Amino acid sequence: MEIKPVHNTIKPNYPTLELFMLYPELLSRNVPGSWLRNKFVATSLMAFLLSGCGTNTTKKSETVEIVDSLETNLSSAGQTVANPTDTKNRLQKKIKNKLAATEVAPVFAHGSGSGATGCVVMSPPVFLSEDEALEIILNELALEGYSLSRENCPVFPFKVPPIANECGEYDGRAKIQLEMDAYNPNSNWVIQFITTDDFAKFKNDNCISSVSGYDTKQAAEIINEQLKKQKKTNAVVFYDPVTRIDFSKPGDFHMHIKLAKEESQNLLIAQVRDFIQWLKSNNIKI
Repeated sequence: MEIKPVHNTIKPNYPTLELFMLYPELLSRNVPGSWLRNKFVATSLMAFLLSGCGTNTTKKSETVEIVDSLETNLSSAGQTVANPTDTKNRLQKKIKNKLAATEVAPVFAHGSGSGATGCVVMSPPVFLSEDEALEIILNELALEGYSLSRENCPVFPFKVPPIANECGEYDGRAKIQLEMDAYNPNSNWVIQFITTDDFAKFKNDNCISSVSGYDTKQAAEIINEQLKKQKKTNAVVFYDPVTRIDFSKPGDFHMHIKLAKEESQNLLIAQVRDFIQWLKSNNIKI
């Protein structure tokens, strides 16, 4: 094969990098969906478009020439080209809507979250305290580079069904307030861990029973739905798995409590790891 010099080159029929730099409005036609799902990239893209990146100095004749050229090239491929200003405005609106949207992760079910205490309970539950639960949650997230603080956490009001009523009457709504347990103000992400104390707030009567039941999983699902409706913050809600002491296993009472506590801790870790996988799968940064 004989190598010969190329004297004439054919212009590509697609926008080049240099063209995007000169005319950022053209970028709006080819924005990957993954860019818009990443709020940090979307914010940078918004700044890029709003800045104009030199388009203010572009002559009208140059703009018309470039757009006409692209219209010709894309039309030959059976595509249509919208007005650059319209496409730029649509992209800006789409990015603003995305930035204003909130992400609320699903409740990741590991552990029943249900139990009871009182005089007739034969297999008592073991609870995780808020402090030990948050230590587990934040440590697991830190291993993946996610950082949240327990300081300056927002407080949100909720109107919830009174599932903690002890006498079987569940009419109306209970008005409660919950302080979120961890917060990242930069990404507007919060963590809520539902303890049995949180569950006890889901109550609008004065009835007291000798047996008290708990369902932290149901309470977590309710708060999850409420956060979706409020659209104030990105959020994930975890819950106390509430494992029970198994006296059928060998060992003394203290050993039974230790085993039940370890089971609860492992179930909570499973909730957090499912959340981390959900973040990665949806390309969401905290």
